[in-house]
Amino acid sequence: MLTLNAVWIKSNRPETLAAFYESVFGKPPERSEHEPGTFVWQLGQATLNISEQAPMSGSVKGAGRIGLGFESDDIQAEFARLTTLGAAAI
Repeated sequence: MLTLNAVWIKSNRPETLAAFYESVFGKPPERSEHEPGTFVWQLGQATLNISEQAPMSGSVKGAGRIGLGFESDDIQAEFARLTTLGAAAI
């Protein structure tokens, strides 16, 4: 079983986006010490991470601005299950 543990949003204006989410959540980020321009909120069991958009390369298509992080007790079984569903390892 997969459990969502993180959402990453990449932006060309992370400070502006972080200010918006600070208003949404009614509190400042818990952590921003990882690197300048990175903002992190703990939301239940998951974190929301906002940071600067990095250049994209390779087989990635599109802006690539949102990422989801999942946990699993059996990563090999989940990998097999997801590739059977059509996911591609990149």
